[in-house]
Amino acid sequence: MTQHVVVTVSLLLACLTSVPVRAVETIDCPNSPTPPPSGVCAVVSGDASTLIEATLLTEEAILRNGHLMIDAAGIITCAGCDCSAQPGFATATRVTCADGVASPGLINLHDHINWADSPPVDHGLERYDHRHDWRMGLRGHTRLTIPSSTGSDWGRSWCELRHLLAGTTSMMGSGSAPNFVRNLDTTIDQDGLGQDPLWAPTFPLDDSAGVLLVGSCAYPGFNGPYPGETFMPHTAEGVDPEARNEFLCLSDDTLPGGHDAIDDAALVHAIGLLPDDADLLASRFGSVVWSPRSNISLYGMTAPVTTYRDLGVNIALGTDWIPSGSMNILRELQCAKDYSDSLLASELSDHDLVGMVTWNAAYAARMDDAIGHLRPGLFADIAIFDGSVNLDAAAVVDAAAPDVVLVLKAGLPMYGDAPVMEALGAGAGGCELLSGCLAGKRACVTREGAAVGATLANLSATYTNYPLFVCSNPPPDEPTCIPYRNESDGILFDGIPVAGDADGDGVLDGADNCPAVFNPPRPVDNFLQGDAEGDGVGDACDRCPLDPGEIVCIALFYDGFESGDASAWSNIVP
Repeated sequence: MTQHVVVTVSLLLACLTSVPVRAVETIDCPNSPTPPPSGVCAVVSGDASTLIEATLLTEEAILRNGHLMIDAAGIITCAGCDCSAQPGFATATRVTCADGVASPGLINLHDHINWADSPPVDHGLERYDHRHDWRMGLRGHTRLTIPSSTGSDWGRSWCELRHLLAGTTSMMGSGSAPNFVRNLDTTIDQDGLGQDPLWAPTFPLDDSAGVLLVGSCAYPGFNGPYPGETFMPHTAEGVDPEARNEFLCLSDDTLPGGHDAIDDAALVHAIGLLPDDADLLASRFGSVVWSPRSNISLYGMTAPVTTYRDLGVNIALGTDWIPSGSMNILRELQCAKDYSDSLLASELSDHDLVGMVTWNAAYAARMDDAIGHLRPGLFADIAIFDGSVNLDAAAVVDAAAPDVVLVLKAGLPMYGDAPVMEALGAGAGGCELLSGCLAGKRACVTREGAAVGATLANLSATYTNYPLFVCSNPPPDEPTCIPYRNESDGILFDGIPVAGDADGDGVLDGADNCPAVFNPPRPVDNFLQGDAEGDGVGDACDRCPLDPGEIVCIALFYDGFESGDASAWSNIVP
């Protein structure tokens, strides 16, 4: 399991001509897979092990025309340019995808699957400062009523199927159904993962009645984890001091009523943090689970992810739920990409974004020794995407459900192109043919839903409020991913870059301390643009937001705690 700390480098670095950078390398492997006459992948039958030939997305590198070997138990045995020395290479079932891009199975670390058939809620141009404003109608706001719609095994299976069709193999859904995807917040539906479950309370301070505090930790209670569980609490879901106060009371047990609960934690939302808070979270090996669409729809802005990244916070991604978020993780990836490209000066690369739903997510869940990477010894949870138009990581980030060619969970075919599924033994009898823009694909609904009697036919007939997939983007009534505020508190912006306001944050370029990176005034920043150390460079575009005059912050990632290998340090410039 990777551990990391963040240090800063002083002005002495000004004399250096370069700083070590941990770049993502693109390697063209010396293999020449033959494209199939139709489709993206072709299968040549062999024994119970599998060899996949495709572009491989790993944390460290992109391996074009790489090899990925899976044994009969569904465990990765080799991932690299050449697996020919691996036992069984010559006799394995061969899945050749010359234009395919193989990613670790996608991980959605934030959803609420009991609301999987609740359509998006229209709240017009009203935006909120804290989740209790829309939940409870507090402080003069309109209450949003979002009834639970799928509180059954069938309903949860419907939600998990929707995510499976987007390449998701694991999720934290605040609920579970047997078999479709791995449910990381339970022990019974992990499908053999054998990990301690996530503890993911929506109200870690028992404040569901709408308690709002500043300068006090007198919340009704504390809903913390049991020993061994990774704590994944909804925290600071809002943009005001009341939201930040929740983080303070979960991170400081010297405060009366406070708790020391953020070590190795993954905070869901965490919108209303300041740089000092993010620095503390990073120093405690914490993560943030980012849900930009839901944040932007409800609050008009989202977590300051560039600041979090520069301070060393690990960032994962989650859909939240359909009422205010994304219908699947591919739509959430597209929101994050659009937001980065339009308003963050493209600070987040496609490879960064893929990491948020694979290796970063696995690290946040403390399950990176089992899932989230294409590495020997890990479960073969794999999603293959059509890379004939969009190359490498873009094949994932710009994908829709029709672009998902094959999904494996521990090597078992779950969804994909019908000829490939059938050649891998997942044909009629348990794996139904789909229709519409997914015609020619199979999903193993009856096989996976056997424990609760779920089939594609009965699920489709029961849940009709929101589609399982869409054939064109955006989906119907999808919540916005464009920031917007126009309220009496004086925060005014529409998230649309124009001449004179290049980042669309409502602050004219001449007065903007981050003219190219979206950083609107927030209530938690006293209605000013954040500049923690007062050096005139806004936190959102300051590589060292807590250190005046710094040239660059270097994050030191250490991979050798278990082995004690001091050579495992490597430098990264964020």
